[in-house]
Amino acid sequence: MISGRDSTLDVVLRGTKAKINELTNSDIKASVDMSDVYETGQFSLEINVSVPSGILVVSKSISSVVVNVDRTVGRAVPLDKDLSFMLPDSYELGEITLSPTSVFIEGPQDLVHSVEKGIVKLDLGTVKNKVTAKSDIILVDKNNNVISSAYIRKKETSAEITIPVLRTLKKKVELNDFSQ
Repeated sequence: MISGRDSTLDVVLRGTKAKINELTNSDIKASVDMSDVYETGQFSLEINVSVPSGILVVSKSISSVVVNVDRTVGRAVPLDKDLSFMLPDSYELGEITLSPTSVFIEGPQDLVHSVEKGIVKLDLGTVKNKVTAKSDIILVDKNNNVISSAYIRKKETSAEITIPVLRTLKKKVELNDFSQ
């Protein structure tokens, strides 16, 4: 199910004052029966409300909910880095590493197939030393639009970036003649 999960409803209940006063939120349960849903698509399902014995459901603010159902699929998507930093003069970068280099995602088929890659973003300011940092993995589509959905699960939620920083130094060196 890719929508309809977060629906809410108001209920009016009837019962003795003692029974009503004993009620907690966890005593009232709303559910839908999806046992007849065998394919993908949009469905309007009746909401069932269950309450403890001695309590009667008088009315519900909504009687049904529309849910969208899709197949659950999984696949690995590559990770890319989006780094922002400054290097002072006489410093240069070594080889930047990213771990992991891909992330396994799982969720509704249409959403999973719309993910092009994961991006690991870091804004570091001025860098003079080796940096190792973790950052959240952001899923994006082919146009780099962020895909944020509670229905997509990532095996890893963050990745580690290591940025080696090397210092370049120019010095005059005299050559001695050692041939004698």
